[in-house]
Amino acid sequence: MFLKRWLAYLLLTFGLVLLFFPLNTHRMEEIEKNFVFLKISETLVQGKRRTLPIITGTSDDKAMLELTKQLEKMQKLFSEETTAINTYGYPVIEPDDLSSFPFLESEVEDMMRRIALQQYEYTRSTRLDDVPVGEWDNFRNARLSGNDLFQYGNRIFKGEIRLDNVLADVEVKNLDTALKVLGSIFLVLGLFLLRGLYVFASTSSIQIGKPIIMYVWDLITIGMGTLFTFALIDAMLVKYFQTVSVLGDDEMALFMGLFWIVLANPVMALFVTATAVQTVWITEEGITVKSLFSRKFIRWSDVKNIKVSEHFIARNVYDVFSLRKVMKVLEIEGNTSTLYIMEPPLDSTKEEILSLLTRYAPMAFTNTISGSSRVWQSVL
Repeated sequence: MFLKRWLAYLLLTFGLVLLFFPLNTHRMEEIEKNFVFLKISETLVQGKRRTLPIITGTSDDKAMLELTKQLEKMQKLFSEETTAINTYGYPVIEPDDLSSFPFLESEVEDMMRRIALQQYEYTRSTRLDDVPVGEWDNFRNARLSGNDLFQYGNRIFKGEIRLDNVLADVEVKNLDTALKVLGSIFLVLGLFLLRGLYVFASTSSIQIGKPIIMYVWDLITIGMGTLFTFALIDAMLVKYFQTVSVLGDDEMALFMGLFWIVLANPVMALFVTATAVQTVWITEEGITVKSLFSRKFIRWSDVKNIKVSEHFIARNVYDVFSLRKVMKVLEIEGNTSTLYIMEPPLDSTKEEILSLLTRYAPMAFTNTISGSSRVWQSVL
């Protein structure tokens, strides 16, 4: 049962991540792609160069305010310029002509602002990544009658479409489909392995881990495991398929995934299975405890002591060493062996065990059982 639960945890977490988590199945590659290029090739009116004053101020807000004022002033000067009609026969474009082409309009206005700030009479060809090729084609056909040059204000613009190299997201062929298929297979196999793991004890025995609690623990473990598995799969895709990492830190993601597979998963599978399997029988003859790996019986005449042992783990909080209690185990010491009853998740199970101990144990252990019950049932 331990091996089945351990494998079920692995398969279910992998299946859930592969099916439902946002894994990247694309990688960055340099490809050739068509872009719109635009430049200002000529200024029709060679006006007096306007020198912008040096921005002074004691804060970024003041400097930004001053820059905004200068931009507004420069735009006003541009708007007041007398437009000279070009002699080449290029179409003259007004602002309203660009309103139907928002991406191109934004880029043209931006180039005009840069001309104003940088005091250039022309600009080199600029790649307009945000302007769709189709928008330029529509503008060219609707407003330019198929030409590549047009006049806007007193500037002559020239646009063209040409290939250029760019880093782009390229889907790894069939990777997404393969991950979904694997995820479906893992999920089905994991659910199949969970069958038979939830044992219902007979009415004459006490089951330490009730099935409903085991359901909850399994769900919590699987939920935690999916986060670690997500990190592992993300790191593996980056390593073997050069995909774009979702988490960003490949080394930490790999560490988290390996921690889950090597340590956390088997430990949780062992603990949950041991809790689910352990069953106790308390009768007039004695006590029987069935655990994951054994089944032991002690007669009342052989019992030497009944006590509760507390187990701790070390932890470091703000550089201060301390201990944290993780479990309280009821120990039944016999002449030749000792029975260990794990701490039940439910208080009602503890009460049932203590009630039967009080009922069937020899009178000599009454005070011992009473003291142990206080320790076992205490919160701290």
